Amino acid sequence: MTKFKIVPPDFVKRHQWKLVVGAVVLVAALVSWKAFAYTATVTWTNPTTNTNGTVIPATGAGSLTQTRVEYGTCSGTAFGVKAGEVVAPAPAVSVAILGFTDGQVACFRAFAKNTFAFESVASNVVAKAFPAPTPNPPVLGASITVAYDLKFRSNGDILLGRVVGEMPLGTPCVDNDLQTNRGVYYPVNRADVTITRHPRSRLIVTQCAWENANG
Repeated sequence: MTKFKIVPPDFVKRHQWKLVVGAVVLVAALVSWKAFAYTATVTWTNPTTNTNGTVIPATGAGSLTQTRVEYGTCSGTAFGVKAGEVVAPAPAVSVAILGFTDGQVACFRAFAKNTFAFESVASNVVAKAFPAPTPNPPVLGASITVAYDLKFRSNGDILLGRVVGEMPLGTPCVDNDLQTNRGVYYPVNRADVTITRHPRSRLIVTQCAWENANG
């Protein structure tokens, strides 16, 4: 579990207060079809002394009553705009905050309060980035859409037509090249083509790469 320490507030001795953001846990339910909701678990160590050096009692006058954790936006490394807060009664040392979404960066800070209603200054700020989803790679099919029909003009020009079908990679071409307005294409046997659109010509062509029979 990755933890992020916070420097102590003035309410207690500086070596005795820290705020830690624990691991982010994925909530089981989806917020929508394109976003997840995340929970940030914030943990801390309760202070044991006051700023004047006196010991904080476990109970009674001067003891701790709560820890208040604020969360919101970040402004660089500082706390930005407060979005909300969660109050945990003493002696709690952790709290779960719900509702963070894909790609969000949230900042956290904490305050301790005692029975005299005095509250510490804010701890230093920690930030947590909630991961945005990364798509899986596309899966290429076993065939490629490369079969075209032709248009023949009266002056002898051959125009490459529409995509009319799919062929498996490695389908043999007929050794009889045709010069079209878009380069050299080769006829293929119609039986080797999965027709997806009715061809307007008897010939169906594709681009071919010829192998050297001599290696």
